[in-house]
Amino acid sequence: MAAIYITDASGIPLTYELNPEFMYLIGSGEDCDIRIADTEGVALNHCELQWNAELNMYMLHACTPELMITANAAPHNCVALVERVPYGIGAASLSYVEELPAAETPADAEADTEESGVTRMTRAEVVPVQLKRKPVGRAKRLYRGVAHVPEIEVAWENPIVTFIKPIYVIAVLAAAFLAGLTLHHWLTTGEFFPATML
Repeated sequence: MAAIYITDASGIPLTYELNPEFMYLIGSGEDCDIRIADTEGVALNHCELQWNAELNMYMLHACTPELMITANAAPHNCVALVERVPYGIGAASLSYVEELPAAETPADAEADTEESGVTRMTRAEVVPVQLKRKPVGRAKRLYRGVAHVPEIEVAWENPIVTFIKPIYVIAVLAAAFLAGLTLHHWLTTGEFFPATML
């Protein structure tokens, strides 16, 4: 089972087992699935962790373009998790393992370290992740949220006014047309009214 180790302000690494079917919200907010509390530089909703089936890797996406995740001392908006590479979320550190190591006795771990000269990441206490939102599947999310649609106010109008408006417009247009014909006749003949009208 894949897992991530997160070290927050307390300095104690916590282990979280990952399920590829779920997306995890990481941040300092209480609504986050994986909460990094009291750590400098961690936003309320800092990043999302989810499995990318096309790349066959876990991806860490910052929730907004301003928020960053550090990898190899460089800031990024999106990173693919590589085993045992340190990543930074604000002042917190995160590392990824594809398989949790088997439980070891302290004596075994010390002997291993002395022989190889390498510090090994031992299995910490696994913290269950309580999802606070509906899990999403492997399909790529196209939108980060629901767009706000402002409500349109519809003014109430008297039905009599609604009926009279088109008639008024037609009457004004007819009057303008007759005025145009009369002006044209006057300019061409010099008579204001046709002789037939007198």
